[in-house]
Parts: sequence; structure tokens; C-alpha cells
Amino acid sequence: MPKNVLILNDSEGSLTPLIEALAQNGYTAYSSENSDLCVDKFDEVQPEILLLSLTAIGALDSLQVIRMDPAGATVPIVFLGTGAEGIKNPAAAQQRGGDFYFQHPLNMGEVLGKIKSFIGVGEGGPVPIPGDEPEAPAEEPPAEEPAAPAAPAEPPLEEPAPAAP
Repeated sequence: MPKNVLILNDSEGSLTPLIEALAQNGYTAYSSENSDLCVDKFDEVQPEILLLSLTAIGALDSLQVIRMDPAGATVPIVFLGTGAEGIKNPAAAQQRGGDFYFQHPLNMGEVLGKIKSFIGVGEGGPVPIPGDEPEAPAEEPPAEEPAAPAAPAEPPLEEPAPAAP
């Protein structure tokens, strides 16, 4: 079953790379560049998570309307912003009704990881995002040759018997 992700994008479309990464990782991404239409689209697609660009006009107004809807009361909402909007960290996002916050520039691996923690893996599982691949493990050093067996231990010295009187 596809995992629907709704994105309130800004008018500049700055989240287009995120939308592409979501699709590559098996999520069905829906985007709206208008906060009023975002509320309608939320009802239409019933997303498992909402990614809200704080640079979109009316983003926090959309959030309030969606949170009043019983379905929107439990859907995770992740804020994406520059920090200039007054929300600069996850704690501030929670105070404003969100569940998490990412600041631009976005690290796709981290954003996808958070989405996965909220709603699970998309259909088909994850694929590597360019630039976010883990580093290759260092080559293991060649195995050392086994050490020569140790010489047998000398028997303990016996203490001389006490002299007879």
C-alpha cells in the first residue's frame, strides 16, 4: 500500500528535489504551492505525513485548519524552513503544532530517515540519495601470521626439603 506524503511547497518550488527523493524511495508525493489548496488536498489524499514549508504564504494557517480536522490531529507534520520564520528547532515546531523541524539546506538522508521513523519505509524500500551514502568501510588490515607456539614452560622449582637433624 503506498505511503502518501503531502508537501506544502513554496512558490519557488524549492522542495522539488525532496519530492523526487520521496518518489525514488517508494513514497507517493503530492505537492501544493498554495496553503488554501493544501487543506483541500489534505482531505483528498489523506496523507500519512505532511511536510510544511514555512516559507509558503499561509503555512501556519493551513496547519491550524488541518489540526482541527480529526484526521489531521494525529498526522505527523514536519516543518521545513530557513529559521527566519521564527521556528528554528524541533522544540519550537512542537510548540506551534508541528512534530519536527528541518532547516534549509535540507539533508535528504536525514529528512527521509525522519519520514521513515514516522510512517515506515515506502513501497520498494529505500534507494541511496546522491551525497548521502554512508562511507565505504575501511579495508581490513591483512591477517597476521599466527604466532609460533610458545616454548613449554619450565617446571616450577621445587623447594629443597628441610635437612634432617
